[in-house]
Amino acid sequence: MKPILIEFQLTKKECLKAMRKYLAVNKTNGKSNLIIAPFCFAVAIWFCFDIKNTFDLVLSLLCIVACLINLGCGLILYFYIPNKTYKILNKNKDWKCKFTRKKIIFITDSEEFGYDLNIYEEIWKYKDYYFLHKKNKMFFIIPKRAFTTKEQRKEFEKLMREVYKKIKNV
Repeated sequence: MKPILIEFQLTKKECLKAMRKYLAVNKTNGKSNLIIAPFCFAVAIWFCFDIKNTFDLVLSLLCIVACLINLGCGLILYFYIPNKTYKILNKNKDWKCKFTRKKIIFITDSEEFGYDLNIYEEIWKYKDYYFLHKKNKMFFIIPKRAFTTKEQRKEFEKLMREVYKKIKNV
């Protein structure tokens, strides 16, 4: 099988969407954090209006603090982390990747470096992307639009099935 060469640029919108999908699929974050926190905060405020003793006050304040922490973590994971990831990935604006049976080779204007494909544990397939996933929550985004033809994408999927046995749909 001949090497598969793809070239692409990640747009900010595309990278943020892919990153948020990855975090949701990986059970790191979901929209539920951002939905549950305000609801819990409202319940905690309601408790504040029904304070009968010191225990009720302490319980209400603990609920408010827990809600604020949950909301803060949700906002960080939904907005900050994807934007920071985009800034890191955007340092190399043009991605060129060559896939062989054993390696993924990244080609930039200044250098060429490769990794064994076995450093990734599995491949995830989403509507617009592939994610090469590592156990330690690291991954590489490959937009499907990077493939010039359907045949090239089928060759890529065939190669990935040879290496990882299956492609997980997310």
